[in-house]
Amino acid sequence: MSVKITRKTGWIGLLVSVKIRINGDKVARINDNQTIEMELPTEEAMIQVTQQGFRSNKLQVKKGDKLMIQMRKSAKIIYLLMSFTPLLSILFLSGYEHQFLIGLVAILGLGASLFLFNAYTITKIP
Repeated sequence: MSVKITRKTGWIGLLVSVKIRINGDKVARINDNQTIEMELPTEEAMIQVTQQGFRSNKLQVKKGDKLMIQMRKSAKIIYLLMSFTPLLSILFLSGYEHQFLIGLVAILGLGASLFLFNAYTITKIP
């Protein structure tokens, strides 16, 4: 028996596959809106996904489980803020001497927060 894994993360990270790690070892990749079935090396295992340094929670799974990979809402908000920071710095910081530096620090700070917290979540579904 295997586990069935579905990824529905939306437009964020759409072009890059997510690495599936079982017991810490990379065993597969999954794209958005894709479902795969995987055999577990043992009856129970620890699963986590990563993508370019971003990660998910670790989840204990057993054979027969169905899993969903999703992007956390807070991560979506951070991605949007990172995307609009250059525009916001032009609108609200024009005339400041260090406008570029403030915008750059904001983008780097937001990006760093994604590395500190889980950007993805894996949950069991019925």
